[in-house]
Amino acid sequence: MYYKIRLFIFLSFFLVACDSSTHWKDAPYEVYTIDSSVNTSLGYAIGDGGYIERIAPRITSAGSNDRYVVARQCKDDGCHFYYIVKQLDSKFSEPNTAVNGPFSEEDFLSLSEQLKLPQLKPIK
Repeated sequence: MYYKIRLFIFLSFFLVACDSSTHWKDAPYEVYTIDSSVNTSLGYAIGDGGYIERIAPRITSAGSNDRYVVARQCKDDGCHFYYIVKQLDSKFSEPNTAVNGPFSEEDFLSLSEQLKLPQLKPIK
C-alpha cells in the first residue's frame, strides 16, 4: 500500500515538474518547449497542452502568413529551413503531406522569393 502512495506522489511531482511553454504562436501552430530550451519544436496544437510535432527540436526562428508557416532549425550540423503549407495540414495529416524541408539557407531564400514565404523572426 505504501508503495502505491509513494509511486503516486512521485508521478504527481514528475508531471508537475515537466515545464512547457509557448514561444511563438499562429493557431494551431506553436513553437513550444518541454523541459528544456534544447527541446524547442514546432507543432500542431491539438488542445489541452498536446501537440503533434511538425518540425523537430531546436527551432530558433519562425514566421507565418495566411498560406505558410516557416521555421529555422539549428543543430550541431548547421541550420536547416522548413515551410508548411497550411491548406494541406490538419491534425489528421501525416507530417510529410504539408511539411517541406529541410532546405539549405540558399535554397530556402530562393523558395522564399518564388512562393512569397513569410519572414523568419527569432523566437523568445
